[in-house]
Amino acid sequence: MIKNRITELLQIKYPIIQGAMCEVSEDPAFVAAVCNAGALGTLAAFTMGAEAVRDAIHQIRELTDQPFAVNTLRESPQYERTLEVMVEEKVPVFCHGRYHPTKAIQAAEQAGTICLPTVGAVKHAVEADQQGAAGVLVTGTEAGGHTGYVTTMVLVPAVARKITIPMVAGGGIATPEQIAALFCLGAEGVIIGTRFMMCKESMLHPRAIKRLLEATEEETYASVHVSGRHQRWLVTPWIREKIMPLPEIKGEDHIYSFAPYAGLGCVVGDVEKGIVGAGQGVGLIDDVRSIAETVEWLMEGCEKVLRETAKIAA
Repeated sequence: MIKNRITELLQIKYPIIQGAMCEVSEDPAFVAAVCNAGALGTLAAFTMGAEAVRDAIHQIRELTDQPFAVNTLRESPQYERTLEVMVEEKVPVFCHGRYHPTKAIQAAEQAGTICLPTVGAVKHAVEADQQGAAGVLVTGTEAGGHTGYVTTMVLVPAVARKITIPMVAGGGIATPEQIAALFCLGAEGVIIGTRFMMCKESMLHPRAIKRLLEATEEETYASVHVSGRHQRWLVTPWIREKIMPLPEIKGEDHIYSFAPYAGLGCVVGDVEKGIVGAGQGVGLIDDVRSIAETVEWLMEGCEKVLRETAKIAA
């Protein structure tokens, strides 16, 4: 069994963190199931009101006695109040996505817990290290949802050269072999989104899951035009018609608010008019397992690959 700085820091059995996913990991039962499987479950608090976050935290604690994380973004309408609730509730792990994580790091210190910012660039990982983050979540451009512009294969070793804190890495990760590769590149943990999103406990509508199972690794598209930040989605008719014809630029020039369309795709199951976040690793997923089965399969397979690789090196 893999034991390292991440498992020790987070007090978890396996060095796996479930990525925050709107519409899916807003569900306390889903988050708790990840925790009970030995990984770190993450509540996606971005679109939730502060008191709804508090209620969800209480529900998670009723369902598990394991550590968990809460993720928020600075753009959240109740960002400041949500951080206050996280401090008051002493959330074990503060996750912070996008932009400067200073306030989240300070809030975690106030609560006597830790902060793991999510970054997609080397300079932002260095910033998190310098500001006192306990570790950093690094995601390559293959990731679903908000993501950067550099591939996981390049970004992870580039970050490893520049920071001293432990790194959890991801971006398109869906198989044991990929996790083993990340450890070889300098990561001490893995962050996974799409693979968890397609588990049996997921709130994702069955029609959305069916479409994801059919998708190949070429059927995702990342653009700033949906939310104002680089964000990767499954290619649906809506994405093909409304987003793909637009010129791809860096910046915050966007036209649509993604939340209504994400609800339509993820909750209602309308994959024609709605949208569903997904990483490029979706093309590697061809079944639907329980969360516990997924975690065990990923880690047992990863450890097997690492043992076999060690034999080759010997």
